[in-house]
Amino acid sequence: MDPTAHSSVQVTRTAEVWQQLARVTDPEMDESITDLGFVATLDIHANGVTVEFRLPTYWCAANFAFMMAEDIRDQVLNLAWVDSVNVRLVDHYSSAAINEGMANAASFMETFPSEATDDLSELRCVFRRKAFMTRQEKLLGHLRRSGWNTEDLLDLTVQRLGDAVNLGNDGEQLRRRYLDIRAELGLPCEAGECAITTVDGQPVSLEGFDSYLRELRKCRVTMEGNGVFCRGLLAVRYDLAAKGSQPAGEHETGSGGLSAGRHLPLKLVPADSR
Repeated sequence: MDPTAHSSVQVTRTAEVWQQLARVTDPEMDESITDLGFVATLDIHANGVTVEFRLPTYWCAANFAFMMAEDIRDQVLNLAWVDSVNVRLVDHYSSAAINEGMANAASFMETFPSEATDDLSELRCVFRRKAFMTRQEKLLGHLRRSGWNTEDLLDLTVQRLGDAVNLGNDGEQLRRRYLDIRAELGLPCEAGECAITTVDGQPVSLEGFDSYLRELRKCRVTMEGNGVFCRGLLAVRYDLAAKGSQPAGEHETGSGGLSAGRHLPLKLVPADSR
C-alpha cells in the first residue's frame, strides 16, 4: 500500500477505535472512560488493537474493572476490520487475573473462581438502572430550564421528545443519551409512547412528580460526586496536572498514524457542568 494511503487508513482506524472506546462507561458513574481519562494507551497493529486502561486507585473494585475490560473488548470488536483486541488493565491489584481472563475470553466467575459468587449481569442491571435515573434527571432539568412545565413533561411522547428543537448542543446530547438507555433497558420507544416514565416503564403522576424528581436528583448527585472524586484521585495518582491538559479523546499519533502510546492528560470538568 502506498505510504500516504496507509497513513490515512491508520488515522481513520485510530479515530474509529476512540469512538468505540467513548461508548464504554464506568458503571458507577455512567461516564465515558475516555472523558474520565481511564484510557492510558492505544496501539493498532494491522487488524489487532491493544488498549491499556487505568483506574483511580490500586484497589478499585475488581468487578467494576472486569466489566470495563469486557466492554472495551466488545466495543472495539464491533469494528469490522478488527480481528483481535488485547485489553490490559495496568497498576491494579487484579491486573494479572483480569488480563489473563480477557486473553482467554473467560467470564468473571472463571477469572475469579474462589471469590465470585455469580456473574456480573445483575450488577450491570443495577447500575444501568441508576444510569437511566441520572440521565432522565439531567434531561428533565434541561427541559425545565428551557421553559417546559411539569404537565408538558408528563404528556411528552417519544416522538415529541425526538422532534423537539432548540435544545442546544447539551440538550441534544442529553436527549440522545436518555433515548439510548430507554432502548437499552427495553422500555417502549415507539413514537406515541410516554417519554417520561419510571425505570420500570410506569407512568409518573402529577401529584408524585416532585417526590420522584427528588429521588432522581439523589441518584444523579451521587453519580456525579463519584465522578469528581475519581477524577481527583486519578489526577493525583498519575500527576496529570503537571503533564498538562488536553480534551479527553485526543491523542498523539506516531508514524503511520498509530497512537504513540503516551498517557492521556485529564481534563477536569466541574460536576455541575455535565
